[in-house]
Amino acid sequence: MSRELKFVAVGGYESVLPFKGVGVDVVDLLEDSATRDEVLSVLRRLLKEGYDVIFLAERIFERVAEEAEEVNRTERACVVPLPGIRGSAGIGLRSIERSVEEAVGINIFRVNR
Repeated sequence: MSRELKFVAVGGYESVLPFKGVGVDVVDLLEDSATRDEVLSVLRRLLKEGYDVIFLAERIFERVAEEAEEVNRTERACVVPLPGIRGSAGIGLRSIERSVEEAVGINIFRVNR
């Protein structure tokens, strides 16, 4: 018997509220003022609590991008950057590009003109 996956979204109230409406757990963390140490503490706690997918608002993700990518390489959990309510800053795409380049050896997203 397989267990249900645990999802959580971390970010400002306005960013994570829609996730709560579809049954995803949420952690309200001020995107502008949360320190790197605070974000790392929340990330470690969520990993200990057994979350499988951790969505981090892009502005929070960028403070712990290296650690998030390490989690993605070494843990069963997956940390995913979440575009903000004002639009994407491109952090998610850059994260995917790095992960794919690491996996296949080249950046397949790079466009040569």
